[in-house]
Amino acid sequence: MLLPALCVLAALTCLVLAGRYNEAVITRGWEGVLGPESTEVYERVRDSVEAQALLVQASYRGAAQEQDAGAEGEALHLIELGARSVEAGLPTMLHLNRGISALSRHAGALGPVPALRPSAFGTPEMRGLAAVHAFLHRLLVTMRGRLSLRLLASSLGVRAVCRLLISSSETVLDDPDAGRWGRMEALSSDFGALGRESLETLRIVLASLSAGVLALPSAQPSRARS
Repeated sequence: MLLPALCVLAALTCLVLAGRYNEAVITRGWEGVLGPESTEVYERVRDSVEAQALLVQASYRGAAQEQDAGAEGEALHLIELGARSVEAGLPTMLHLNRGISALSRHAGALGPVPALRPSAFGTPEMRGLAAVHAFLHRLLVTMRGRLSLRLLASSLGVRAVCRLLISSSETVLDDPDAGRWGRMEALSSDFGALGRESLETLRIVLASLSAGVLALPSAQPSRARS
């Protein structure tokens, strides 16, 4: 029993060390790479994502402040606004991650892909997800594998945070004394953090494309369109 366990431990250690070495080598060659066209695309997407995140965070933060001040009616109005913003933001964030995945297929090589940081999030659910992602991230050697894992973790996080925010909002709207105000504010902050993580993923893929290392299309016979 001891020998198989030692073999598994040794294999995991080799994967972690290989992943760290590969990441360090790639990082040295990809720092600061982002062309003018990619910069323009990134800035447009960044402005949209940040505006959406700001609306969500401002709504829930303002709701908590109004509730503390005793203005319950205004607080509930802001909760409704926040919930509508979250419902609108969920498909946008998921579409962004799908778009990043599609773009990455055109890059012959990818820049260094970091793990999600548990310290970037405020709720136990997201800190736990980020910790699991960081562990699995170290077991993957290739940047493509790490990118796929990062996109998966980001999408799972977006779904979870939006679901919890909407559920908490509905609870408070039904019962303002339910005591979910602080939790909603923390979840809205995590919504913004997930937006920033998605933007970082987009920057990595755009930098990879800007570096001019593009994947050649596979040689497949053309099919006649019906």
